[in-house]
Amino acid sequence: MQHAISQTSDIHLQAEQLAVQALAEAYPKGAPDGVMELLKAQEKPGNVCALFYSGRSGSYFVQSFFDHERHPQVITVNPAALERFDRHVTAHVLEQFNSGALKQRWEYFLGDILARFSLFCDEYPNQPGLKGLLAPKALFAKFVEAQLLWMPEGKLTFDAMLKIFFIAYRLSRGGAIDCRGKLIYLWQAHIPLRARKEWVLAHFPGAYLLTAARFPEKSLDSHLVHHAFDEMQRPLRILLRNLLFMNMAPANTLVGSNDSREKAVRFEDLHHYPAQVVE
Repeated sequence: MQHAISQTSDIHLQAEQLAVQALAEAYPKGAPDGVMELLKAQEKPGNVCALFYSGRSGSYFVQSFFDHERHPQVITVNPAALERFDRHVTAHVLEQFNSGALKQRWEYFLGDILARFSLFCDEYPNQPGLKGLLAPKALFAKFVEAQLLWMPEGKLTFDAMLKIFFIAYRLSRGGAIDCRGKLIYLWQAHIPLRARKEWVLAHFPGAYLLTAARFPEKSLDSHLVHHAFDEMQRPLRILLRNLLFMNMAPANTLVGSNDSREKAVRFEDLHHYPAQVVE
């Protein structure tokens, strides 16, 4: 028993040292109030808001209004970084951590997790506009590791893991964060499958869904330009049919979750009335 307590103390000391070092690098003039408590928290405060598209609707555009940290209570990440969170953080990954089986394989586990989410720090192909949103790799890794070291076995959840990434990203960039207010983690979940929306609502307490929708004919125009010119999808002779039946026809089953926690904004309204829609 004494050995276990001593081992836990050593792990927490390692986490403390990592966090202090990382915060000094990220915030040379002093870290925001409450940051250390946020890093140590087992249950990260705040709510996840998962952002989806409907059509070619500009869900990245919606997120861009919050990417420049004008809203210190709303945390975003490079939008490409977490689109596939539910593929990369599986129940098996959580079980590995929560079973305590990682004591001898910690470096491998941490390296594997960071490699799965390399787009936090590495450029996304054909998206030069995201380059300015990348996180410094070494600092990001320190903030992720410190939070995981503070997380007790048996306590890591999908909700906690997602928030750990958000917090590590914002802090590694030296960004503003309101630890004393209600935090919102604006997650670019992107692909609007009904099963994914149900999964989010089931695994993230207090989660919200936000869908960005667009007029169907404009969505089809955008799909054609994107798949015929930007990133060509062959064979072109069946492209229109594929888009109509694979992307457009199922739209009525993809948009809504029939849950009061899902809201929607229109791409067109965001263009014409950005201030009102963002508010």
